[in-house]
Amino acid sequence: MLMNTHTSNQTRGLTAHMSGLNAEFLVERQYQSQGCTLLEKRWRGENGEIDLIFQKDQNHIFVEVKKARDLNTAKTRLNARQVFRNLNAGMEYMDQVGKGALAEMQFDLAAVDDAGHIEVVENISSYL
Repeated sequence: MLMNTHTSNQTRGLTAHMSGLNAEFLVERQYQSQGCTLLEKRWRGENGEIDLIFQKDQNHIFVEVKKARDLNTAKTRLNARQVFRNLNAGMEYMDQVGKGALAEMQFDLAAVDDAGHIEVVENISSYL
């Protein structure tokens, strides 16, 4: 019985992982269709991971992707601690690429539902 539970948990974990990757892909395509250039996927620094990093003109856009059954649930999956971590990771990224804290930056949440609909909440610092 333990083996079945373990296998079931592995299957759910793999399904969730693949669903998350698909959500990131959909969001990536949406930002690119708006003229953004993808710079990084799942960039990881000492302060945390950023799902997607884009540039449009001089603006760097850091995107946290949240997937859920519906858009409202996806939006509630972002908490203040995660926003703070994303802000710090974004600053770390900008330092690494030599742009610094004075560069133009935007931190967004991209909520994705099971049907593949996307809702972008710009400037997630309001979650703090």
